[in-house]
Amino acid sequence: MHTFNQRLPLLVPFRIGETAFSLASRLARRNGIGRLVNFCSDVGLNYKELIVGDGVQIERLAMLAAVDADELKFWTPRVLERGWFQLGKAELKFTSFTRNRTKVCPQCLKEDRNLDPKSLPAHRGIWQLNSIRSCHIHNCTLQDLPASKSGKPQFDFAEVLDTAAITQSEPIDPATQEFEKHLRRRIGGTEDKSWFGRLPFHVASQTAENLGALLLFGPDRHRDTLTSKEWIEAGAHGFTTMRHGAWLVKDALARFQRKAPIDHTLYRTRFKLFFDWLRERDEDPAFDVIRDLAREFVFTNYPIPTGAVVLGEPCPKQTVFTISKASRTFGISQKHLGMRLVDLGIAKIAKSGKSYELKRYIDEDLILKIKADIEQLRNASETSDALGMHYLVLRQLSAAGLIKKFFSNPKASPLYHPKELERFRAQFKELDQDQETTDGWEEITTAAKRFKCPIAKAVNLILEHKLPLRRTSKHSGKFSDLCVNIYALSDLLRLSTANTLSLGSASSQLDINMRALNSLIDQRLLRVVTTKDADGPDIRTSIDSRSFDQFRRDHISLKELARENDRPPDEELLRCLEIGAFPLDLKSRNSIVFRRSDVI
Repeated sequence: MHTFNQRLPLLVPFRIGETAFSLASRLARRNGIGRLVNFCSDVGLNYKELIVGDGVQIERLAMLAAVDADELKFWTPRVLERGWFQLGKAELKFTSFTRNRTKVCPQCLKEDRNLDPKSLPAHRGIWQLNSIRSCHIHNCTLQDLPASKSGKPQFDFAEVLDTAAITQSEPIDPATQEFEKHLRRRIGGTEDKSWFGRLPFHVASQTAENLGALLLFGPDRHRDTLTSKEWIEAGAHGFTTMRHGAWLVKDALARFQRKAPIDHTLYRTRFKLFFDWLRERDEDPAFDVIRDLAREFVFTNYPIPTGAVVLGEPCPKQTVFTISKASRTFGISQKHLGMRLVDLGIAKIAKSGKSYELKRYIDEDLILKIKADIEQLRNASETSDALGMHYLVLRQLSAAGLIKKFFSNPKASPLYHPKELERFRAQFKELDQDQETTDGWEEITTAAKRFKCPIAKAVNLILEHKLPLRRTSKHSGKFSDLCVNIYALSDLLRLSTANTLSLGSASSQLDINMRALNSLIDQRLLRVVTTKDADGPDIRTSIDSRSFDQFRRDHISLKELARENDRPPDEELLRCLEIGAFPLDLKSRNSIVFRRSDVI
């Protein structure tokens, strides 16, 4: 082997970003040598050391080609240790590269030919990266050239071009290149101290692409069927999704999970594309950070039994359950649990009418809360005795929603929670004048009979218009001892309209202000009824009871939710936002309302 110590007589122009073996291949052709390996032998370069980026060989090539050695090194992948390369300022695992297949930008090659027709186009080092699929100069996709027949890495770029059919590139949206811009900045040495920026290059790039592919194309799409343009879109979407923090990976998986109904599909099927890719990296500890995130998501969002292995680790404790498993584990009636979950908006009755379908799996805290509530329930007889009213009166008030049954299912036995009884009593306590009854005052039940009015309607009018009440006995806590002024009740009955609530009553029961109530009306979430006063020109506006009841079944105010969970409203609001629940837009800072299914 003869060693050249001066530049070659025939040179080629160096292209920014070109690799050492691309430059050597072009020099070989320019000097009449057909193959790179022969050229290296003729000029005294060690071919095997050159293609792995040996510094000495690159410096000798730079001398022969009369180019800057440091720039040539910068864009040439250089072996650091077994399995690791350096490209630019970044240390990359070998899996970051595509070595047995060549990618090119057709427009860059065309420009190279136009600039110097005597020399062949150059291959850029960054094109060897798996996740670089576009040219940032021309905003087009890179073209994949056929792999070699032997399947071995291709370093002789001139030889590759001999048989390659260069086609027209496909334009891409510049907005989808943010991910690849991030990768190029890392190669260039720009420091990124964010969580995503601190991930190893191959972990960050592959995770962004495969998470994005799952979110955009679904779990059943085979990764090898994705086009370059689809991979570009996937990488951009995954990068945008997860770049600001590790928790966003779990958040993205949770949002994807909520798009499909809960069924018996295992997480492996629901997230097939992403989890298949992740399992293929079991032997690479660098992916542990992603495996830990995915595993934690599965443990907290799927009914994984204690001890079951997910991504190489056993589940320490099952945290969410199906209805049947919750029933067996916590000793709670499956029927009662199902009915309560329907009321909370977390389940629905199956088409058969005999079972329940979950909208999301239920966690242990909620199950224990429901169990504790059920254990406190009282039947109708116990409830009527506790309130001091006849069973039939309870039945009518319950039917009208004035005393709410714990289960809204009409087929369920009437059961009542002590909190509901306290709420009912508290309403009358506010109206109690603590004075003796006089003429014109009668027990509510008696007054209702006098006016041939359903007891439920009379009670509703009293509460809605806050009529003062008195008791036949000051120390009595019985409902049957409550008295109302018959003249005041008579006036209300005359003016009342069936099946409506006043705006004030609706606002009070929903625990929101009037501005928020008007916003609900404007958004047609509540239906308005207008009636004309028979004795005058006044127009009376009220809320239709059916639309009001439906709204309460589907929604809950922050204040009511905070009371149910025994938390301060500010703390409850923070919890809701952390689980991804967003309130309705009511144009009121002081009244916040959530969808029940999002927060309970």
